[in-house]
Amino acid sequence: MRGFPWFVLGLVFATFIGGAVRTVLTSDRVHKRIVAELRGRFPQQEFQIGQTEVLLSRGLWPGLGLRVKNLSFRQDVCGKLSFVINVPEAVLPVDLFALGRGKMRLGHVQLSDGHIHLNYVACPPKSAAPAVEVAKAKKPMIRAPSLDWNKVSAHLNAIEIENFTLTYERNVTWKMLVPTMRFDFAGDLLAHGQLEIQKSLPFGALSHLVDVEAQGDDRVMNWRVQTEFKEGRVQLKGSLDLNSQGAEITALAHQLPMKDVVAELYQMGFLKRDLRLKATWFSCGLKWEGAIEKPELSPVVAHDCKVEGGYGRVDLEEAELWMAQLAELKKPAVIKFNKLQMQPLLEALDREVLPKVLSRPGVWSGELTYSNLASWSLDGSLESVEVVFSNRSVRGKQSIDKLRTKVEYSNSKIQATIDALEIHGGEFAGHLKFNLEEDWRNGEFNADIQKLRLSSSIQNLLVGGVLGNLKFSGRGTLLDGELGRWDGDFELENVAGPGWIAEELQVKSRYSPGVFHLEGQAKSGSLKPEWGYYPQLRVVQPEALDNAVVWRDLIAKVHIQANGGQIHQISGIEGESKQPWRLKGNWARDGEFNAVLFLGRGKTKNFALFGEKDVLSVQERLR
Repeated sequence: MRGFPWFVLGLVFATFIGGAVRTVLTSDRVHKRIVAELRGRFPQQEFQIGQTEVLLSRGLWPGLGLRVKNLSFRQDVCGKLSFVINVPEAVLPVDLFALGRGKMRLGHVQLSDGHIHLNYVACPPKSAAPAVEVAKAKKPMIRAPSLDWNKVSAHLNAIEIENFTLTYERNVTWKMLVPTMRFDFAGDLLAHGQLEIQKSLPFGALSHLVDVEAQGDDRVMNWRVQTEFKEGRVQLKGSLDLNSQGAEITALAHQLPMKDVVAELYQMGFLKRDLRLKATWFSCGLKWEGAIEKPELSPVVAHDCKVEGGYGRVDLEEAELWMAQLAELKKPAVIKFNKLQMQPLLEALDREVLPKVLSRPGVWSGELTYSNLASWSLDGSLESVEVVFSNRSVRGKQSIDKLRTKVEYSNSKIQATIDALEIHGGEFAGHLKFNLEEDWRNGEFNADIQKLRLSSSIQNLLVGGVLGNLKFSGRGTLLDGELGRWDGDFELENVAGPGWIAEELQVKSRYSPGVFHLEGQAKSGSLKPEWGYYPQLRVVQPEALDNAVVWRDLIAKVHIQANGGQIHQISGIEGESKQPWRLKGNWARDGEFNAVLFLGRGKTKNFALFGEKDVLSVQERLR
């Protein structure tokens, strides 16, 4: 019990001394002194300060400090960053240990529920100055702070910020929240805390928590910012030499889910459309090293970048980006693609590339050489492609094992070359060249094919038999992914179906919207008894019993449309009788066929041919 009287005596003494100090240090006197000090230190800034209280305790312990309420700073100037800082309450405790040594030093400063609003307004243009003077007046883009943490620590122990908000006038939909952040100056700088980056949207908000750490002395400051994104991670770290103004910054993105990243970029307005990329992840590293005052003089080096997942794999080993010209690379970057799945990728991009021609776009591997958005080139190979062929509403698919693709994009035009085709069950020699719009569905093309032979199944689909080696050349256009116009020449060794054959065909072809115009000739052609309409032929040629009927010097002129066609002329010289045959007529798709056959010279025999759905009748027309 001996210490209890001393405790009571100390309590009475502290109460007496505290009352005396509070009388001397009245809030009104302190308030006036703070206002005078602020006006002397910040003459160019507008400020307001509310109630000021003198604190004589820190909880149960004695202490000395100030509580300042409704503190507001404003700087509104052109050509510099303007700001408004509002702090509802600031607690500025005095370090009693330092005070005992005769030094004025703040302890653990607390700032709560503040708001910082930034803005930048350019100064009005002045009269034109000489180029030399303008060059001399040009200031660095960024100037590193000249800070001596030892000097700061001589006057301040720590600052703790809670529930602060940072906004920017030029983009009010963005804000940065500071739930908690602490800066310790006891010796070197040590900072740690969290930031919340928030983007407001019409239907809500997107936000991400970011962990922040920093360390510094009187020469170097090191910092790191890190956040988790779904199953991925983003990290930004760097160091700054306060004396030499040299800096190094590195960024790392690891296993970011592309679906979520692209969705947020789209919602924020950075992308024009939402790309539905599923099961795809992105990783990349960036590094910049140079003078902080002139960042444009050093490149940002991208390295070990990759996109991998269900669409294939994309790799970028290294590329250099320059801040002064981000839209264009000084040195083209080479991006490698491996087994890129074209069909699901086109679906994700909401694109259709010749859907009625290509049933399966295949898998692409190759390289993209990129300089800028308006200039790039592709060189690679497409595998496992399927091309659609159709005859009389029956469709077939021709597999192409591999083909070489070369694409160059410049001035919103695409120039592409396809060659080196490996046709499954067939042969190819030649090339196709395209000059397309950037949507890939409109433009021009030309063909120079020295040899083309399709698989036996497609030959059978097209002619019901064998289609020999084909050679053709011509020019055409694409319109909304379909054939617009075509003008070309074909040469065919032979073509044969059930009971018929033609040899050495030459055809001039022309297509205008909706109509194919064909003009051709053949060295010879023949019909055999196994031909489906051979019994009807006996009406015209009774002697045609079990022998083939052969013609030479065949000529044809035919127009084909989607709903049918017209035979302007099919003619030839029959081998046995040496009599000319001439046929004219028309047909409707899945409907009637009507034609007239003229046989002989001078006084001819006429025969009417008519039928529907594979049924043909032949009758002689009497004069």
